[in-house]
Amino acid sequence: LNIMEQIDLSNPVLAVALLTQQISKLEEVAGGNEENLDAEGKTKQSAEQKAELSECLRKRGGLLMAMGDKEGAEKDMKRFLELNPEKVGELNGEFKAEGREHCR
Repeated sequence: LNIMEQIDLSNPVLAVALLTQQISKLEEVAGGNEENLDAEGKTKQSAEQKAELSECLRKRGGLLMAMGDKEGAEKDMKRFLELNPEKVGELNGEFKAEGREHCR
């Protein structure tokens, strides 16, 4: 059973705790073995592990933001984007180019 299906989001504090445990477990499994390192020393993960870790980070980041922990939410989003750089374009929110939109 998928961990995300087991987490009750109606209790955000408990949900954050459960997600934190799952994130820690997924990171430990991937990073606890030298065979899981690529040539640059970065952790290799299976597609399933990466997908589950990404979903946990995204969900926990959203909960943290809703609870007012912007710093924690930012850390989760940065880690999410490290795992999924192709997802940058899917982010929602208002981003400004600060007058540089004419520079190409």
